[in-house]
Amino acid sequence: MSVPLEQPEPAHQHDTAVKDKQHRNQADFLVSNPAAAHGVKVEINDGAQQRHAGLQATLAAVVGVGVALDLTLRDLQTQLKEKSLPWEKAKAFDGACPISPFVSPARVGDLQNQTIQLHHNSVLKQNGHTADMLTHVIPLLVYISQFFTLLPGDVVLTGTPAGVGPLAAGDHLTVSLGKVISQSVTVSRD
Repeated sequence: MSVPLEQPEPAHQHDTAVKDKQHRNQADFLVSNPAAAHGVKVEINDGAQQRHAGLQATLAAVVGVGVALDLTLRDLQTQLKEKSLPWEKAKAFDGACPISPFVSPARVGDLQNQTIQLHHNSVLKQNGHTADMLTHVIPLLVYISQFFTLLPGDVVLTGTPAGVGPLAAGDHLTVSLGKVISQSVTVSRD
């Protein structure tokens, strides 16, 4: 089953904060711990099963591109690391990774020629370029497919540019990928 592509509005900033909890993963999200830190990432939606895939097959399998806001509870992560424990609890909490709607790869263009940004309360905090990634997007997917089978509908996140930082209730974040995607969210508490 593949994830359908949604057509977001043109690249101007728009607020998608939704109070309905069932839509929280793509809009408003919770910060239950002020130690949560943000990181903007490129998201890739895979459209075909891939195992030991090559570059061309992987490129053809990408059916959607977007941006994600990867959140981490840094204090909890540090505590778990100090105890040599797995730290998925610091990454896999409710609302930990809101994502934008996907757009077609053709609309995005060259995945290695995209600016990725995060504005935190209207201040640019993360400003990177996919050409500067340690592992480029398609080679990253090829690498992953050597160890894990990628299935249709899987979402893969890239690394994040420098500038991650803490969040607080009421903060307004805008994440963007080039001039194609701009998604805004407001941090809230229940």
